[in-house]
Parts: sequence; structure tokens; C-alpha cells
Amino acid sequence: MGRAGSADRAGNILARVRVGVWTPPGPPPALVAANEGSAVPTFHVYASWWLQAKIDGAIGETGGIAANTISDYRTRLSVHLLPFFARYRLDEIDGALCLDFKAYKLAQARELRDALDAGADIRDRQGRRARPLSLASIRRQLASCAAS
Repeated sequence: MGRAGSADRAGNILARVRVGVWTPPGPPPALVAANEGSAVPTFHVYASWWLQAKIDGAIGETGGIAANTISDYRTRLSVHLLPFFARYRLDEIDGALCLDFKAYKLAQARELRDALDAGADIRDRQGRRARPLSLASIRRQLASCAAS
């Protein structure tokens, strides 16, 4: 959405506030329903809602996101973030846990690098020769986590 669209939306909200009919938005109904019994969703519940909202254009750019971006987000979530963070509630994810994640990903990369250096023929899900994550890729995973 451009600046004009954002200004229109902000103006509409201010108009509702001025006449006393605006209420702050609550959590999305899908998050509430999927996370029964807890006020704070797990990373898995939130990430599922977040990705669908990005695809639908409910958050971020109007009209959704490109197919390549969807694929990238799905890979980041399913291959990297969810295996580690899925069971944690959002309020449990802090700097210390993110450092644990970084150490985990660095150890995975080191183990894969050692195996490949020793001559192992390890393949990824598409059958391509596996490559260890670089430090830049690990930083991107951490940024994805923080942005979520």
C-alpha cells in the first residue's frame, strides 16, 4: 500500500476515534481459536497465522506476496524455524533462546560441513547436494524469527 492508502486508512481510524466508535483490534480470531486455553500463542500457531495473513495481504503489502516469497517463507519456517521454535509460546522466545537457536544452527552447519568434507553424499529435499548454512543465512533465519 502506498503512502496515500496509508494516510487514508489512518484518517479513517482517526475519524472513528473522534466520534467514539473506534476500538483497538483484538487478536485475529484464527489465532484465538487455534490456541485455545492460552492467551499467548505458540510460535507454530502464530507462524501459521502470520504466513496465511501475508499471503492474503491482511498484513504487509495489499494484494499478498509473490510466489517466490511464499516459497522462501515456507522454507524458512518448515526447515529452519519451526523445528526449533514451534512448541514455544511467543512470550518464551527471548534473546537467550535466539542465541540457543544460533548455536544449534551453527552446530548443524559444522556437522554437515564435516560430513561433506569426509566424503559423505548428503542430499537435500530436492535431491541436490546439501550445503551447510552460511553465517549470513543463519542471520536471516534469526531476523525472520525476530520479525515474526
